[in-house]
Amino acid sequence: QDYLRIQASYLTGTNARISLELLDRYFTLGIHFDMAQAWFDRAKAYTTLGETDLALNAYSEALNEDDHSPHIVTQAYLNLPKLVADAAIVEWYPKALEVLERYAERCTSPRDYYEWNAAYALILSGQGTCVEARKYAREAIQIAQKQASKISYHPKVGVDPTVDVVRNDDRHREFYKKTYALAGYDKPSLKTRISQMFGR
Repeated sequence: QDYLRIQASYLTGTNARISLELLDRYFTLGIHFDMAQAWFDRAKAYTTLGETDLALNAYSEALNEDDHSPHIVTQAYLNLPKLVADAAIVEWYPKALEVLERYAERCTSPRDYYEWNAAYALILSGQGTCVEARKYAREAIQIAQKQASKISYHPKVGVDPTVDVVRNDDRHREFYKKTYALAGYDKPSLKTRISQMFGR
């Protein structure tokens, strides 16, 4: 069963349906120590396929397994809220905030703190709590940019954070852009700035 799960984990983003087939075989073999990771991988595969509801349910199962085996935990506590925030799934907002608050102490790396704050910010914004949302969004961006500034000669320092914090794919970069915009760091257009200068 270990080989099935490991193979499945490598295929979640490229061959999601095959990954799910391997995980189906894994689950037929009974209870194993890495069940949480298997549910986590299943959620990632569903996310790749755009099966959001199935992905969120799988992340929930991963969290349940995490609670039963706290010595082996997944990133479901971040991925579930991020998916909810990114897709603006209103009915999952309360659950996502509950997950973020309950497992906040699991954050250990700058990436963890960035993703935690960004997800919290986008969900609060979706609920209409704009002032609080901006506060968390700015915290997330500051964490990302602080890490980026530590990379000498990085061509995007000060503009876009290093992949050490923001994963280097379109989905995660869009998530960053949403958070950046919410933080209020977007500059007005040249036309808007000229109008402001001349009172037009």
